[in-house]
Amino acid sequence: MSSPLLEVHELAKHYPVKLGPFRTGMLQALSDVSFDVGVRQTLAIVGESGSGKSTLARQLLMLEKPNHGSLHHKGELLRWPQDVRSMQRRTRMIFQNPFESLNPRKQIYALLEEPLINHASDSAADRRERIYAMLDSVGLNPNQANRYPHMFSGGQRQRIAIARALIIGPELLIADEAVSALDVSVQAQVLNLLLDLIKAHGLSCIFITHDISVVEVMADEVLVLYMGRVMEYGRADEVLTKPMHHYTKTLLDCTPRFDRSGMRAMDEDQLAGDIPSSLNPPSGCVFHTRCRHVQERCRVEQPVLVEHEGRRLACHFPVSQRMAK
Repeated sequence: MSSPLLEVHELAKHYPVKLGPFRTGMLQALSDVSFDVGVRQTLAIVGESGSGKSTLARQLLMLEKPNHGSLHHKGELLRWPQDVRSMQRRTRMIFQNPFESLNPRKQIYALLEEPLINHASDSAADRRERIYAMLDSVGLNPNQANRYPHMFSGGQRQRIAIARALIIGPELLIADEAVSALDVSVQAQVLNLLLDLIKAHGLSCIFITHDISVVEVMADEVLVLYMGRVMEYGRADEVLTKPMHHYTKTLLDCTPRFDRSGMRAMDEDQLAGDIPSSLNPPSGCVFHTRCRHVQERCRVEQPVLVEHEGRRLACHFPVSQRMAK
């Protein structure tokens, strides 16, 4: 059996934060995050703002050194900083806001040529051919290559960002809220384009989002993140139809749905309050301060991520147990 493309083992990232002239705290952005991404597989990472999704993306790109934990590429340990360049060659990222991620002073041709100059050994003629072919593959006219980012719409700029991410032929694509900054009418077009390109290029993909409806379209597996910890991890169709963690269920319940009459279908659980501060996380289960089904054990004992009915789960009293009673 072949190794996964990427294996993440107990990844943790903490940031020192100055709280005053003589006090320093530690912000716990990620704590013991583990998962795998298979070849040609799409993993969705889901969670609210502040759950650690973008911090995790930076770790996967090896932009920062983790406090502890490890990354393995096809079974081989990745070392920091020795393997940073090779990992960033294999892994490319699409950012949330294409206008901020594209240099406004550079023409589109130069933006697409830059990764080829840095990571490939093509001649100028070969680079030109690849750039024009890539623009065509994302639905843009190669004649537009000499324009600047501000001359394009938001959807077109995101297509340019996708072209830049794919131009050097990566193995893994990380999309960090890649459609959340776009108009709703454009989101479906960009998602369909991404699906087609991922399939055509045989890519693995990590799709970071807070939108459950996007996960239903994009993902093979889903990992639910809360305060930098994995709450639930498994096959997307199983997690989305039968959530076992109360946080996952609440996220699904808060997702807008419509019944046959066109009215919004209301669910019993609603997500109360805000995420606590990562400078002072709750004891026990980090979700217990917002969980409507909290019990005393949840307040004092941190649940361990374990195998449970075919997926990984960090909950003392899973939804399936509560509903069975």
